[in-house]
Amino acid sequence: MPKKIVLSFLVVLLAAGLSACSVMQGTYQKKVNEADTLTKRLDALQKKHDDLAAENAALKARNEELVADLAGTKEKLTTDLAYVTDQRDKAVADKEDLDRILRSKSDNLSQTILELRRKVADLDAENAKLKAEIASR
Repeated sequence: MPKKIVLSFLVVLLAAGLSACSVMQGTYQKKVNEADTLTKRLDALQKKHDDLAAENAALKARNEELVADLAGTKEKLTTDLAYVTDQRDKAVADKEDLDRILRSKSDNLSQTILELRRKVADLDAENAKLKAEIASR
């Protein structure tokens, strides 16, 4: 009888152990599946990180190109501004000279017109005097 009890006890213990193994096997499988999922996510995130790092490097290079281009454009604009400012100053000086010449020409023409009007008036007066002299003869 004690053998039967011990044997029954061993059967119960073996059944409990096997059921525990199946529970452990299920837990193990869940952990394996979880590990696979996490590995796939890690790979996807690593690929995304690598892609973003490459894009970041490309954008930094493009930014440096644009900054260099901007510096060249700024230098060209500064040179152009200096040239245009110089041309504007020359144009202002030329305008002032032309205004002065025009005023002096205008003054000279006004004097000439006044002299010619005086001469015309003198000639009209002399013409009238001569007509009166001819009429009186």
